[in-house]
Amino acid sequence: MKRPFVAHHRELYWRFISETAMHVTRIRRVAFFVLVVTAAAAVCGWTTWNWNRLRPYHWQQVESPDATFSMNFPVSPKASTQNDTGAIDGRQFVANRLTASPAPRIGYAVSWWENPEQKDKPTGQLFADFRERAAAEAFRGKVASKELTVAGNPAIDIVTADADGTVVYNRVIRAGPRIYSLFVIDGSGRFAVDKKDVGMFFNSFSLH
Repeated sequence: MKRPFVAHHRELYWRFISETAMHVTRIRRVAFFVLVVTAAAAVCGWTTWNWNRLRPYHWQQVESPDATFSMNFPVSPKASTQNDTGAIDGRQFVANRLTASPAPRIGYAVSWWENPEQKDKPTGQLFADFRERAAAEAFRGKVASKELTVAGNPAIDIVTADADGTVVYNRVIRAGPRIYSLFVIDGSGRFAVDKKDVGMFFNSFSLH
């Protein structure tokens, strides 16, 4: 009478082993699938987060419309002009600009003008005005500045970091009566602009 019981017991045992193995296999498959999905989501998330940094820029040298300078842009810029008015005496002057946006909320630009009000102003005071304006426009942010020389001309670098994550890199160059203002704006809130790209943009500026 024991043999049937033993045989039945062995049959149940091996059935349990088989079902357990199948269950473990299913668990492993589900775990592997979850792992793959999680890894894919992480990669997609990281890629989306760092898209602006991963996206290749097509740097190209651009000549200004008046042929007074050249510099490199990450994509082809658009040229525009604007009539401005001096804040003190109301005299008008023309401001020119080249702007490019290689990615959403990322901007590269250079503006240049000759404002009669700024012509005779001491360079120290002129740069102080730019610093004060940057500080006034920063929304609960921080402003850092450093003076330097660009091709023998006085210049100042101003970096503004707003509380919302917007970062503005600005280099102002005084060359005789003309002011050149180079901008890199990162409005992504993720610090997507590489500082190497900022340096490449600023340092490519060349007066003729």
